[in-house]
Amino acid sequence: MENLQESDKETHDSGRLKQLNRAHDLIILSKWLDEHKLWRDRGEVAQVAAARKGEERQELPWIWKVEFEMNVSQDDVDTAVHGWTAEVLADLQAQLNLADLIRNGAVLDDKAAYLMQEIATKHGFKATSVGVMGLKNERKFAHKMEIPAEYRERIPAGNIKCHHILVDPTNTGLVPGGKPYTVAGGEDWYTVRDTESIIFHDKNNKILLAVIRDFCGYQRFTDYINNVIDDATDNRHNIRPTHPGTMIQAGWNAGPRHARVWGLVRNLRKKFSQEDKLAKDCKRLGALCAVWNMIQAKAPREPIDDLLEVIDEADMPNMAVEGDTAESGYTLFLDDGDPLIFETACRAPGEAYFTCNYSAPVHSDVSYAPYTLAWFTHYEKHPNCSRKILGGNFIDVTLRVRVIAAADTLIIFDSQEFHGTTLAVDELKRAGVTFAFSTHIQNIYEAMLKAEKENILVEHEVHLEDMIT
Repeated sequence: MENLQESDKETHDSGRLKQLNRAHDLIILSKWLDEHKLWRDRGEVAQVAAARKGEERQELPWIWKVEFEMNVSQDDVDTAVHGWTAEVLADLQAQLNLADLIRNGAVLDDKAAYLMQEIATKHGFKATSVGVMGLKNERKFAHKMEIPAEYRERIPAGNIKCHHILVDPTNTGLVPGGKPYTVAGGEDWYTVRDTESIIFHDKNNKILLAVIRDFCGYQRFTDYINNVIDDATDNRHNIRPTHPGTMIQAGWNAGPRHARVWGLVRNLRKKFSQEDKLAKDCKRLGALCAVWNMIQAKAPREPIDDLLEVIDEADMPNMAVEGDTAESGYTLFLDDGDPLIFETACRAPGEAYFTCNYSAPVHSDVSYAPYTLAWFTHYEKHPNCSRKILGGNFIDVTLRVRVIAAADTLIIFDSQEFHGTTLAVDELKRAGVTFAFSTHIQNIYEAMLKAEKENILVEHEVHLEDMIT
């Protein structure tokens, strides 16, 4: 859409409002009208509406904002905005971008209001979720989040070795015979209670570990993510078959260690029609992008800003699926498949993992980012389980911190330090989503770009590892 000349804006704005045949038929098209500041004076609109009705000037109680698709031309808007009818609105409904439907109110007659109510009923979850999930929040610095902070320094791992199985006190019976293990917990450990949010920092106030409970706060969305995780673990290959539980990779990967190759993860272990496969991929893509945007908006600003800077420098591809490698935008398929489209929202980073009942031994990751993000979405024991310590707790080894697991918990940690998860009882159901930034995936991506630039065909005798500088 063409921009108005600056000198013409004030005259155009005022004239447009006064030319409306019926002010109470006005629908605000935020992507166009906000751009031209046509809706900057709500009092003026109220005055016009009151004059039409012979009433005194009054503030309008509410306004509906609906974004308009960018492919709608200036002439379309000029024609439609003068005295819209329900029939015209119905014709244009397909072009309305419901992705950014924001419930701020409307000035509508009965016919238009009825249509908008139908749209709102069908897509009301989006408006609610944006507010409840905090998708439009402005990130806060940690000290403004009212989360307790604790000074703590890292110490050597000592006798805790890589690949040791981690187990909670009283749960040593869960360890398979003959396997080396470490009991996580004790007097020199800090145990984070299952209701406790806390941020650990060093002497320079750098965040080392953050634990945020009730992070999402919207069970309907959390249940949706859990359904996506269940589908992934039921139908896709586990990348950690020797560990307890299941881990499913999403996004881009570097292939097996013996034959590195750059590409999207292809891990379906069951046959589906192309239509069903695409539906599953798109649902998984939308879930991860929504989680990422929620974390960006609600997590402490310091680690997220650091992550975003590193992500920008790495210039890695965003989260994608076969057939959809766009840079932005995603769809949530909620309420029996009704799509909620976020056309301009940023996508998640290109490496993520779904986990179900997963426990990792002591290990560290080689990462190009200072933090890894893990949102634990589900933690529920069987009604007949009488154990008090169930396991499945996150362990930061060199901080000597044990985080008692709970549903809807975000943990921000440095995966380059020794960490892991304690073994859990069989009567426990756990699930979560993790965003990671593996250096080996970054290296293979850069090697692929180098091979393309040098016009090198990567075949069996020319491996991408050989291209890494």
